[in-house]
Amino acid sequence: MYFEGVAMVIDGYGPLLGMIMIGAVLPTALVIFAWLLGPKFGSRLKETTYECGMEPTSEATGRFHIGYYLYALLFFVFEIEMIYIFPWAVAFHDLGLLALIEMFIFVTILVIALAYAWRKGGLQWT
Repeated sequence: MYFEGVAMVIDGYGPLLGMIMIGAVLPTALVIFAWLLGPKFGSRLKETTYECGMEPTSEATGRFHIGYYLYALLFFVFEIEMIYIFPWAVAFHDLGLLALIEMFIFVTILVIALAYAWRKGGLQWT
């Protein structure tokens, strides 16, 4: 009697369990297959930093100017802003006044972050 109830519950999760099995077995099988059939040899040129056939002209661990990182961070800030504002704007008529206040707070924080980056010179490329 107990096993019939368990079978009914498991019966509903059959497609989910099948997808989990496929998601676990297929990538594992493909990696093993590629490892078994792939080339097992290397060369000095193959193990260098670049595989294009040219000798490297400098170290791969060079330093980058902080401006690159500041631009990247500002880009992510405004991308995240768009990720949140677009769905909010689409559903604005259903959300009400509280959502409007929350969005003003969110945009205010982003404007403060932009003003801080501008004041610190993060928007100037020198």
